[in-house]
Amino acid sequence: MEIILTTMRDCLPYIFVHLDFETVQNCRLVNKTLNEAANSETIWDHFVRRDFTDHDDIIIESPLSKYKFCRQTQDITTKMNRNMSQLCPGLFIENTTLNDVWSSTYINWSSCELRDIPWEHLAYLRNMTQLSLSCNSITSVKTTSFPLINITHLNLSRNNLTEISSQIFQLTKLISLDLSYNQIRKVPSRIGKLTNLIALHLEYNELVSVSPKIGMLTNLENVHLAHNKLAYIPAEIGLLVDNLEFFDIEYNLITTLPREFGKLTSLEYLFLGHNLLEELHDDIWAALGNVNYLNLNDNRFAFLPTWVSQLTNIQALRICGNPLISVPKELLFLKGTMAHLIVDRNQREMIRKQWGYVPAFVNLCMMAAH
Repeated sequence: MEIILTTMRDCLPYIFVHLDFETVQNCRLVNKTLNEAANSETIWDHFVRRDFTDHDDIIIESPLSKYKFCRQTQDITTKMNRNMSQLCPGLFIENTTLNDVWSSTYINWSSCELRDIPWEHLAYLRNMTQLSLSCNSITSVKTTSFPLINITHLNLSRNNLTEISSQIFQLTKLISLDLSYNQIRKVPSRIGKLTNLIALHLEYNELVSVSPKIGMLTNLENVHLAHNKLAYIPAEIGLLVDNLEFFDIEYNLITTLPREFGKLTSLEYLFLGHNLLEELHDDIWAALGNVNYLNLNDNRFAFLPTWVSQLTNIQALRICGNPLISVPKELLFLKGTMAHLIVDRNQREMIRKQWGYVPAFVNLCMMAAH
């Protein structure tokens, strides 16, 4: 098999990424400018040696693909991303030279119609720290050898995963893990190995349980668990006391939060909407002093405690869709800091009757406005 190139600069990493590893090793390279020298070597030899010449125009003709292209090297990033969608839609290569690609730290293979992860190609990008494989059809991350030990950011969102494969838990340098929009049913105990995680995205899955080992991830700042089927949160969530600032568990089946949740004094954004909550322990209310945004929409709260006035940093409080019997007038103490108290029509009328007027910071929920 023969691949004909007018130059070798930049195009070989593209070939290496997209062709079968064994094929690349065995392919003959014929270069019109280097002729005899190039004819004696394979593409793989050139890739390993990284010994290339600079030319402006690149032409690749190969029986391995059904296209032919010509481009200027200075436009390689744009061309790769926009014009080469036939092989891999959405491909992004950060840099323009082979040496840069060899040492690239970021690979984006989103929307490439991948069914499996091309480990044979990734294995040689040892410096890569960020990998995005979102919007594909990947069903498993299983491999006998996981080469991405330096990965800090992994995005596998919008695939067809049904479990968090054990290989992911080998990536102990992970800072951000995005597995949202899959069909994952549980977070296993091995999650406790990812102690460097700062952001965990598991929203829009089929989760019914989260392992108590999540409490070992004490560096977590952002946890996204919305749109799942969770009926409870493990008490060990309270161990994330030092850093957890953002917690979203909307659209689940939560009936109560563990009292240990009251230890999360660093919380700034708390999303509890669209669950089955009837009340929160006093310890939890007491822990919300630093919260800027609190969403309690569409739960079963009949009362809010009078000392909700102690939420002195609150800027927005949403209480729409709850069967409240009364709205505590103590909320008036927050009118200096709270910009928005979001209510439904019934609650606004209740405020008018109970408070005597409707303050300017009381806003009607957008859905209730229609």
